[in-house]
Amino acid sequence: MSLFHRAKRLLAKLGRQLPAPLHRLPEEWKQSYVRDEVKQRYVGTSASKVKPQPKVFGVGLSKTGTTSLNEALIRLGYDSVHWTRRGQRVVGWPELFHAEAATDTPCSAQFEALYHTFEHSKFIYTVRDIDSWKGSIKEHFGMESPREFRELWTEKDFWEGSFGWRWYNSLRWIQIHECLYAQHDTWEEAYQAFDKRVRRFFEDKPDRRFVIMNIPEGDGWDKLCPFLGQDIPDEPFPHAGRTQGVIETDKVEQYKGEKK
Repeated sequence: MSLFHRAKRLLAKLGRQLPAPLHRLPEEWKQSYVRDEVKQRYVGTSASKVKPQPKVFGVGLSKTGTTSLNEALIRLGYDSVHWTRRGQRVVGWPELFHAEAATDTPCSAQFEALYHTFEHSKFIYTVRDIDSWKGSIKEHFGMESPREFRELWTEKDFWEGSFGWRWYNSLRWIQIHECLYAQHDTWEEAYQAFDKRVRRFFEDKPDRRFVIMNIPEGDGWDKLCPFLGQDIPDEPFPHAGRTQGVIETDKVEQYKGEKK
């Protein structure tokens, strides 16, 4: 291997080990550019004869009822995406622009940008009792601590398709989970930090654009439909989401077992 390629690999390795804020700067610059482009397109559409309908975003952490919320939005007639688009691509700005609604952590990781990009958009913050959430999130990811994310995505197998990902999904997956979980030592810290972030941002925003739902405790159509200006359907509120994570728990456990 030439000296040039050795130096290149060394720089790449050092870059991956930088503290989280510095590590994410190039990606944040790129996302800022994309947001500006999306906003220009959206404003241009708004100025035309056909004004776009307000978008709806579900902004809650994993295992707070985001899947149930997405199903409810679909039943109300929204073209809503949840986590991936047709199971192939982790939701990003292209999907957020075209869909009428979107839920789960791709929205949660950047809800501030979504708020300022899409005028009149509505935000539904799904919450859950923290003790119940901790047990569910540990089972969902197969991790006792969110710090384990960093161990997972520094391994070569993560990038070589062992978990069924394409490289662009791996990058998006890391960005989302780094933002929401991996910088914290415990799941409780991750939940509390995100909860504080959401409530602080929306504390001075109009009520017509923000609502909190605790679906596990019984919030359903009676809270969702008035917020969206929709009639209440004559059917039970959906309860879904008893599925494994994007990287399935059994694959994570198998991988961790092989590492011992």
